[in-house]
Amino acid sequence: MHQQKEKLKSYMNLWSIYFVNPIAIKETEQFKKSVIKALKTFQPLDFHFEELTSFLLVNARFNTDLCSGKNSNIASRTIEEIARKTLNEIRTRIDAHYNEYLLNLVNRFSRNIKKNRELKESINILSSKLALIEVEKAEFSENVYSLIGNWTKNYFDIIKKSTIYLLDHSGCKTSFVEMSDIQFEIHSEKNIVQLLDEMILFNFTKQYTKKSKVFFNEFNTLLNDMNKNLCKCNSKSKNFEEALDLLKGKSFEIVDNIHDIRRQLARQNSAEDAIVSEVKEMEDSNLEIIITENSQKEKILEILRLTDKSNEAIQLWFENIRKIELLDNYDETSSVSKKIEQIILKLFTQMELLRIWSEFFYDISYFTIRKGKVVQTLDVTVKTTIETEAVLVVEDVYKTYRLLKSRVYALRGVSFEVIPGEFLAIMGPSGAGKTTLVNILTGLDSPDKGTVYLNGKNIATMDDNELTEFRRDEIGLVFQFYQLFADLTALENVSMPAEMAKIPVVEARKKALEILKIVELERFANQYPDKLSGGQQQRVAIARALINDPSLIVADQLTGDLDSVTGQQITGYLRKINKEKGTTILLVTHNKQVATQADRILMIEDGEILEEINMSKLKIDE
Repeated sequence: MHQQKEKLKSYMNLWSIYFVNPIAIKETEQFKKSVIKALKTFQPLDFHFEELTSFLLVNARFNTDLCSGKNSNIASRTIEEIARKTLNEIRTRIDAHYNEYLLNLVNRFSRNIKKNRELKESINILSSKLALIEVEKAEFSENVYSLIGNWTKNYFDIIKKSTIYLLDHSGCKTSFVEMSDIQFEIHSEKNIVQLLDEMILFNFTKQYTKKSKVFFNEFNTLLNDMNKNLCKCNSKSKNFEEALDLLKGKSFEIVDNIHDIRRQLARQNSAEDAIVSEVKEMEDSNLEIIITENSQKEKILEILRLTDKSNEAIQLWFENIRKIELLDNYDETSSVSKKIEQIILKLFTQMELLRIWSEFFYDISYFTIRKGKVVQTLDVTVKTTIETEAVLVVEDVYKTYRLLKSRVYALRGVSFEVIPGEFLAIMGPSGAGKTTLVNILTGLDSPDKGTVYLNGKNIATMDDNELTEFRRDEIGLVFQFYQLFADLTALENVSMPAEMAKIPVVEARKKALEILKIVELERFANQYPDKLSGGQQQRVAIARALINDPSLIVADQLTGDLDSVTGQQITGYLRKINKEKGTTILLVTHNKQVATQADRILMIEDGEILEEINMSKLKIDE
C-alpha cells in the first residue's frame, strides 16, 4: 500500500498540442493566458509553452496525488485510471478556451480579407472588364467574400480537429494519447515525446487531405469547363482579352501555390514513415498498428494526383489563352456569354481560395521539433568554451526570419564539424540557407537556437569588440563580389587586415607579397582592382583572407560571378592553399563541379543538411 502511494506521487506529464496562426499574435497571447489560468486550477508542478511554426505546445507536469483529488481513495485507483481522469478533465477545460480562440481567429480572418486592397481592386477590374452592372458587381463581390468566409471555417475546422493530448507518467511505461477521434495507449520504455513532431503532422494530415480533396475537385472542374469553352472562341473583344489576362496573371501565382501544397504533402508523407521506423524499436507495436490502420498515404497520393491534373489543366489554359491572344478577329459589339462570364467569376474566386489555402498552411512544409529536442523542459547550459579538436563545431542551429505576413525557415537543426586541415563544401540551391549559415558561422548573425564554436569558443558569448577581433584574426572571409577597396593596390588590399592587427606596415607588406606569390599575382601587386580581371580580383580577395593566418577560410559563392573555367581555377587555388599550407577551408557553393574538389560535401536544402558525401573516400575507391 505504501509503495503504491509513493508511486502515485511521481510526476505526470501532459502535452497539449494546438495549431495556431503565427500572425494572430494578440489572440494567441490571450489564448496562452487562458490556458495558464485553466492549468493552475489543477496545481501543476510546472508548465511551459513552445511555439513551433504554426503549432503551440503546452507541456505541464502534475503530481498524480493532486490530480486524483486530495480526498480520493488512492489505494482503489490505478495509475491508468488517474491518468485518464486527469487527461479528460484538463482536455475539457482547455478545449473550451481553444474554441473561443479559434472563433476569434475566424472573425479576424474574415475582417482582414475584406480589408485586402489587392483583392478589392482585382474584383473591381474584373467587374469592369466583364461590364457587370452595379447589381451584378455587388453580387459577385459578395459571393467572393462569402465563399472565402465559408472556406475559412474549413481552415479552422482542420485546426480544431488536429489537436493532440499526450499524457505520460514517470511511474509507469504507459503513455495515453488522444488525437482527432483516436484514443490509445502506448507501452514503452522509450519516451513518446521523441515522436511528437511526426505525430502532430500525422494527425494534421487526416483533416488536411479531406478538405484538400473537396477543394481540388471543384477547382479542376472549373478549369476544365473554362478550357472547353475557350476552345470554341473564334473572336474576342478587348475587355474579354483583358479579363483573361487578369486571370492569366493570377495563374502564374497559382502554379507556385500548387508547388507549395505539394511540398506540404511531401512533409506530411514523411511523418508517417518516420513514426513507423521509430516505433519498430519499441517493444509495444500498438502505435505501429494504429498508424498502419489509419494510414494517410493513399489520401496524400490522391491529392497529389489532383494537383497533377490541376497543373495539366493550367498548362492547357495557358495554351488556350495564347490562341485567343493571337486571334486577329476583334468583335467589340459582342459581349461575353453569361456562361463564360460565370465560369470566369467562379474561377477567379477559386484561384483566390487556392492562394489563401497554400499560404495559410505554408509553415507545415518546414515543421520539425527535431524529435523532441526543442521541447525538453531542462534548462540548456550555455557553454563559453568546449574541449574539441575540431576547428568548427555547429550544434543544432535554427534560424527563422519573421516577416510581416510570413516566416522564412532559413536553418532547421543544422549540425556538423570541420576538422583541422579539412576542405569542406556546403552545397545547395538558392534559398537553401547557405548565406544564413555563413552569416551565423562568422558572427554576422546569431541563431535562434543552437551554438557555433570556433576553436572551442562559443562566438555567441563574445561582445562586439571581441567578436570583431576574433573574426579578423581567426576567420578569413572571401566574398562573391570581392569587396576590394578601389583606391588601394592589390598589395595594400591584402596587407590591410594585418596592419589593422597592429603588425608593422613593412612586415605586413612583405607577408602580403609572399601570399600574392601563392596565388600567382606578385606581378600585379601594384595594380588597382579596376585594372584586374574578375578572376584576378578574386585571387586578391583569397590572399587577403590568408594574411592573418586564420583558423578557417570561409569562401561564400566565390565563383558565382565568374565563368566556369575561371571558377575552376579559383577553386584550384583554394585546393592548393589547403594542401600546401594545411589551411582549413569551408566553401559554400551551388556549383557541383566546384564542390567536388572538396574532401567532403554537405548537401543543404530548405535549411537542413540532407546528405553527406565523402569525396576523399570516393576518390580512393576510384
